[in-house]
Amino acid sequence: MEKTLANEQWYHGLLPREDIKMMLRSNGDFLVRTTEPVAGKPRALVLSVMVKQELEDQGIKHFVITVLPSGKVMIEKYAFESVTAMVEYHVNKKDSITKVSQYGHMQRLF
Repeated sequence: MEKTLANEQWYHGLLPREDIKMMLRSNGDFLVRTTEPVAGKPRALVLSVMVKQELEDQGIKHFVITVLPSGKVMIEKYAFESVTAMVEYHVNKKDSITKVSQYGHMQRLF
């Protein structure tokens, strides 16, 4: 994990999904968290984004952040030097996270 990630306002460490639904309320709200997909396996970073607020917690999408052999990170479209660079790009450019644009833009960090 990046050393500076813990300092980011939108990073919440190991956070259960149940807590996320109370934090992400409006379309574009997002956070990055750590998850342990399988007990004993390495933890992964996940980007959680509210994409359809009218569906409440069902409107939150979770994207696993892949770490490439080069050390760069990506979700689907682009590779970045760091998670921070990826978040800043998507917030500033208002670019969709995935190739399928139904998964909207990140606007408001949580």
